[in-house]
Amino acid sequence: MTLLKKSLYIIAYYIVVATFSCLAFSSLIDSYEQTATLPDGLSPDSLRITIYLEEADKELLTTDQFIEQLMSQGDQPFLLYKDVDMAYGKFFYLQQRDLPVSKVDWMQAYEDQPVAVLDHAMKHNTIEKGEKKYFRYNNQDYEVIDLFTPKNHVMELERSFFISLDPTTNIAGVYNIDGLSPNTVNQALMSLQEEVPALLFDGLSI
Repeated sequence: MTLLKKSLYIIAYYIVVATFSCLAFSSLIDSYEQTATLPDGLSPDSLRITIYLEEADKELLTTDQFIEQLMSQGDQPFLLYKDVDMAYGKFFYLQQRDLPVSKVDWMQAYEDQPVAVLDHAMKHNTIEKGEKKYFRYNNQDYEVIDLFTPKNHVMELERSFFISLDPTTNIAGVYNIDGLSPNTVNQALMSLQEEVPALLFDGLSI
């Protein structure tokens, strides 16, 4: 076999390998796009926004007012996370949705009860009262109703505990909202901005 023929066979071989590699990679990308889940069980369509309010105005708007405005835009179910001061926890609020990290049926109970869902590794941070366990954060006790074990995967869980959102806290903070469109969230924030012009927010692409 001449050197030219050998070269042609080698080139053809690498073309075939490259083609199959591209097809395999494309298939993986398609599969990921169909099943992708962001950290903490959020969908690819979830929104991440930051709400700002000057210190002097922080008592004017609460998270409860924000949630009421979101609900007033329609009856869509949604999940809302708000970052806790500490990087390893999140507040949550559920509107006709389940908490992705928990197996608890949230449609049945826990609407007005401060509860917590913890990483198994956080069990040593609980206290017992009677037959129940509680997790204390910021001088508030949250009943522990479920435990989870994070999987060692980049797309799984970023937090070690999830606790009920306190509706009386001020609105300022970083939120993840899953289940609502950018326009719906924008309309809710614009309504609040009419009440308190000092309110600012970013992260929405309308």
